[in-house]
Amino acid sequence: MSLRFRLLAATVLLTAVTLGLVFGALFQQFARLPEARLDRRLRDDAAAEAADAPARDFRFLPRPTPVPAVFYGDQDRPITASGAFATKPPSRTYIAHDADDAFNFTHDGVRYRAVFVSVPGHPQKALLVAAPRAELDDLSEARRDALALAYVAALVWTSLVTHLVARRVTRDHERIAEVAHRVTSGDLSARVGVRSGDAELMQLSTDIDDMVDTIATLLAAQRRFLANAAHELRSPLTKLYGELQLAVRKDREAPELRRAIRSALESTEALKELTDDLLTLARTGVDAEPEDASLEAIVGNAVDLARARADELGVSFELSGLEITVSGRPSDLARLFRNLIDNAVTHSPRGALVRVTCAREGALAVVVVEDEGDGVPKSDRARIFEPFFRGARSRARAEGGSGLGLGIAREVARSHGGDVALEDSPWGARFVVELPIAATRPSRTSYSE
Repeated sequence: MSLRFRLLAATVLLTAVTLGLVFGALFQQFARLPEARLDRRLRDDAAAEAADAPARDFRFLPRPTPVPAVFYGDQDRPITASGAFATKPPSRTYIAHDADDAFNFTHDGVRYRAVFVSVPGHPQKALLVAAPRAELDDLSEARRDALALAYVAALVWTSLVTHLVARRVTRDHERIAEVAHRVTSGDLSARVGVRSGDAELMQLSTDIDDMVDTIATLLAAQRRFLANAAHELRSPLTKLYGELQLAVRKDREAPELRRAIRSALESTEALKELTDDLLTLARTGVDAEPEDASLEAIVGNAVDLARARADELGVSFELSGLEITVSGRPSDLARLFRNLIDNAVTHSPRGALVRVTCAREGALAVVVVEDEGDGVPKSDRARIFEPFFRGARSRARAEGGSGLGLGIAREVARSHGGDVALEDSPWGARFVVELPIAATRPSRTSYSE
């Protein structure tokens, strides 16, 4: 059942009940007014007739149009009657009603409105004065028909207006539902684009469009990630498969077999490194609870692991301001700084210096890892943190690595409530890491080259 139909049905039902109560009350009021006037006239006539009835020997006053009336005496017998009751008075059964209490009754197929009064000074005698209800009933029926017609017209008009309003109100909702259905079916080009005067509906449509944009971006990134992962896996697998195939195709001397095995081992190491990076990226932020971690110890360990390659290239380190304790997962933070420092060493020229400095900025520790290499070209900066991305210079130098290092570093930082950004530097590449400082008091130990 659609929202439009439910809204229309609820409004029409509520209107029908409300109008029914209102028109019913009006009908009762309209019917009561003429009946009350007739009752007053009957009481006045009855009082006038009964006042001096004994003096006239209970005979009725002469009138141009005699009123249907009856004087009853002892044993409920009619004494005199006038008008339509002259030839056939009604039975005394009707006098069971209280005095001055108007009531309805039928006599000879005619409906009457009547009052019953006692004759002053003669408690055994009573007077019944009546009037035909035909005119009153015709008027009541006409008013009933008019009110019924007005009720139907009002209900139809309300239903029409409600339908138009509901259609206008739910048009944007149906547009949103249609877009949601198209997106569910795989059409990520669908957008709501509602320009309604309803601020809440506008915000909802904007949020949905933003959500679809985010989904489209994530799916595109996922497809690109899978394609890059497949490409990165294919190269070492192809090389490994080729070496093993050649190794078993014919008999070989021991030196040739060792070369084949060494080449296969290199491909296996590349596969292992890529697999480790993929697992690290998938597990980032979900494998441990945050704890206090010393930046000095974490960065110092990353420098020690990179020192062998740094010594080959003649690269030295300069560390300062690391006497800060941050809140995080030590294993993830170690991977973050190891990736940044390895990247800095790899892109540094021979004899260069890698600087790692830290400073407090409010509740954050800001760590800067800076090298003296060629830096990152402006054309590559927007994608430098994308998984498997390698800039033109890296490809030209045929540098190794899976292309996941900087992406892992940023994911680790963001999972800790911080971030990693690339900033301009007069020397080379400058990566800035923001991490939350631990609530505990920082240590004051030092680390030296």
